[in-house]
Amino acid sequence: MITNVLSAISESAREQRQSNCGVYSVVVPLTTCRPENPESTVQDEVSRAIHLIEDEGWSLDRLSTFASTTSHLSDGRVLLVFRRAKHTPPENGFVDTYESIPDSR
Repeated sequence: MITNVLSAISESAREQRQSNCGVYSVVVPLTTCRPENPESTVQDEVSRAIHLIEDEGWSLDRLSTFASTTSHLSDGRVLLVFRRAKHTPPENGFVDTYESIPDSR
């Protein structure tokens, strides 16, 4: 299941980048991040999601965790906010700069 979630997130990030958006955000329910590999952790899968998005030309700007309660279920979620990277990420996937977005006010 996590592979499908990560694939959808990566595709969405690519589409947003191609449409010239300056900011990309995604909420990842941690219950869907149960690793397929028993040696992985939820944190590993969140890190994997971040790297996939950065590979699409985004730079992580903010990360927030929160709990969502719907009916009798409660699950953790993580909000990932990215800014357009100034350049295509290098092979190692690390980018430490982002384009400033003009203030529209």
